[in-house]
Amino acid sequence: MLKNKVSAVITTNYDTFLEKEVFNKDFQVYVRQYELFSADSYNIAEIYKIHGSATDAESIIITEDDYKHFRSLGN
Repeated sequence: MLKNKVSAVITTNYDTFLEKEVFNKDFQVYVRQYELFSADSYNIAEIYKIHGSATDAESIIITEDDYKHFRSLGN
């Protein structure tokens, strides 16, 4: 089983395929920058969506303006 061999996943994908189909919702999903590698993160059974997620439209970073806004927040 894949989830027994992978401790964490970093992805630029926005879809929910990994958490719904590959890891069967067993992995904690982190979307926002402040969530990534937080004190509550153990780097075990985690998915890091570094460009946002389809489940949180405000988190998606795809255009040049999105990147500028992201940088302006100090992230």
